[in-house]
Amino acid sequence: MCALIYQWFNTVINVPNANVAAPASYKRTSTLEMTDGQGSAVETWSLYNSWPIDVNWNDLDYSNSEIQTVDVSLKFDRAQKT
Repeated sequence: MCALIYQWFNTVINVPNANVAAPASYKRTSTLEMTDGQGSAVETWSLYNSWPIDVNWNDLDYSNSEIQTVDVSLKFDRAQKT
């Protein structure tokens, strides 16, 4: 999943070349699921024409076995609860 977010974020802006792509090339429909403590979906949202505006990979520590947390902020044109 992290690799997909990384690829998507790089389609929005190419940092080394300071190029910003056309919105049609990076805007996508995303699904956001809010889950309960058991992992069952409680609420589902469709985010139309969404794109990542910020990705925080946080620290990755190879000395422990904790799950890596990645924070992603998305912008979107329209949201619909499904």
